Amino acid sequence: MKKIIFLTLLLLSITAQAKDFYNAKIVMTDGTEKTGFAPLPSNDVFQKSIKFKSSKNMKSNKIKSNDISSITYTSENGIKYLFERRAMIYIMKSFDEQKNIKYCDKAKKTWILATSYSENIISYYLAQKYYLDNNGKMISKSVDRSGTWADIFLLVRRPDESCASMLGHIANGAKIIGQEKRFRKVSSIYFKDKPELVKRINKKEFKSSETEKLIKAYNDYF
Repeated sequence: MKKIIFLTLLLLSITAQAKDFYNAKIVMTDGTEKTGFAPLPSNDVFQKSIKFKSSKNMKSNKIKSNDISSITYTSENGIKYLFERRAMIYIMKSFDEQKNIKYCDKAKKTWILATSYSENIISYYLAQKYYLDNNGKMISKSVDRSGTWADIFLLVRRPDESCASMLGHIANGAKIIGQEKRFRKVSSIYFKDKPELVKRINKKEFKSSETEKLIKAYNDYF
């Protein structure tokens, strides 16, 4: 009886672990590729690697996160999701315009989820954790130590930029005082190559949670 219970629990454990692995194409920082199965990435402070196996029945091995450039996952219903491993820039306004953008520490990388991409610009979500719901939709989730605050950071990057820049965030909690003002300052600096768009930003046409709307407007100028 004990043996049957043990085997049942082992089977359930293997099944649960199998469900955590998704069809994945991994691009390494040296340009090489690996195709197989991997769990979704997390920005948990303790997660320094990604498990990977070339087939579902094989034992997984670990790949250091910082040795990975990107992972493209394909859900069971065929939807593809691109995750990139990149460092982030916090844009700061300065009296000296040449110093507006803070240095990007390329040693501090995080997993970011591409939400839209074009030849001009790519937008991302940065969260603590990511998971697929029952419909195969990717969900981004962040919580603080109390479990009540949840910020999803909104980032952008031009194809020739190695680091992603943070413009705003989506907060499931009280709105931060000055949040919209800071969003307009940061966005005006980042999109200074399009003066007409900067005018629209300063006229409060876009909100900090409406990065996709801002991205579309930027693409329209091309």
